[in-house]
Amino acid sequence: MIVLMFTLDYEIYGNGTGSIEDLIVGPTERLLAIADEFGAKVTVFAEVAEFMTMKESHSCRAAIEKVEAQMASAMARGHDVQLHFHPQWMNARPGSDGRWLLDYSEYSMAHLPFGKAVEYLRRGKAYLEELLQRVDPDYVCSAFRAGNWCMVPSGNILRALKTVGIKADSSVFKWGKEQGPHAFYNYDDAYSSFMPWPVDPEDINRRNDGADHILEIPIYTERATFFSMITRKRLAFKRLSTGTRNDVNPEGRNALRVLLNAVCRLHPKKLDFCKLTLPEMKKMLDRVIAKDPYGSLLPICSIGHSKEFRFEDDFRGLLEYVNRRYKDIIQFKTFSQVLKELKRQ
Repeated sequence: MIVLMFTLDYEIYGNGTGSIEDLIVGPTERLLAIADEFGAKVTVFAEVAEFMTMKESHSCRAAIEKVEAQMASAMARGHDVQLHFHPQWMNARPGSDGRWLLDYSEYSMAHLPFGKAVEYLRRGKAYLEELLQRVDPDYVCSAFRAGNWCMVPSGNILRALKTVGIKADSSVFKWGKEQGPHAFYNYDDAYSSFMPWPVDPEDINRRNDGADHILEIPIYTERATFFSMITRKRLAFKRLSTGTRNDVNPEGRNALRVLLNAVCRLHPKKLDFCKLTLPEMKKMLDRVIAKDPYGSLLPICSIGHSKEFRFEDDFRGLLEYVNRRYKDIIQFKTFSQVLKELKRQ
């Protein structure tokens, strides 16, 4: 049985700009409504660093209360909420132009000292549990996704996750790579592009079957050519996102060399229900079915971002396709449900 998990990174733009209503609350409500219609389950990876910081600002408090109410409503409707964390928000302050001024010295959780990583994770985990145990007394924050997928170097962050009681991570996507001054990771050597693995305490890419290790449930990824990545939908996102991201690439890179490298190499294509077209998602799911090596439970993790949920018909079409063609093969579950079932196996 294949389990399809829809995970949603729940946040505004990475440079501290954007409307909470337009980028978080509104699109997420539309997503959840469609999921409810088809019996699908969504795991919201809530970016709690920005929520905790914004809540301290009087001008943002009402908006964050809407976010908290939505997370509670999602739980009450059978969805899930887990921990997403961009540490550059922890020392952020509001700027005069409405943009939040972020602390880029703390951009990567993996590069923080062990003690600070533990402190931040504990605060984030406690924030979610205090909020959501009012809805479900048995709720436990047990899964994590790193800000900008930064889980390299792995030793400190994996020990910190284990220290605070996090059981699983979902940051890795095979062949993903970033080596800028703020964001840094390399998942070329990740154990799998789709199958979960217990991670080595020093290297999230490696499998280690020792007892009580953090479980990695990777974002499902395939390799694709540059030209297959250029779709009308992705170009639309490129136009919409202009000016909303920080430059995390080293200065002075040769533009022609960058372009040639992009054209010549294969790229990681995530199962992203916001960015992929409906035909792309259908074909990817067909290939997933062909790969199933288990007779019991194979969790396939897809990803989307609340700020990018604009093409609702594609998501609806995907759910219709699953229910029509794979109703007896694919189930929808949350992260919490999958972790409980994997523990019993």
